[in-house]
Amino acid sequence: MLPAVAQGAIGIERRTDDTHTARLLSAIHDRDTGLRLAAERSFLLTLDGSCETPIAGLAVLEGQTLWLRGELLRPDGSANVAGDLRGPVSEGAQIGKALAETLLTRAGPGFFG
Repeated sequence: MLPAVAQGAIGIERRTDDTHTARLLSAIHDRDTGLRLAAERSFLLTLDGSCETPIAGLAVLEGQTLWLRGELLRPDGSANVAGDLRGPVSEGAQIGKALAETLLTRAGPGFFG
């Protein structure tokens, strides 16, 4: 079973122009987590998902390769569509978008109800 997108990640917001806080936060930013989340969040954004939409996703780094697995579920649990995609870590957002588009096509119109 895949987790919800970005499950377990902690996010901290700051003002765009607050460079002092940006420097402080850079000390605790985990680069690998950021790379994985870029793919997962792009996946969710392309699906127009929210915290209430039954969408799962998990990105894993394998050296310089990013492996993204995703799953769409009907709200009543009666059907699911799953898939995965691998590509260069630097293309995480594009991988997320491409996987979302593939799963949406396979799910068909009205899948979420």
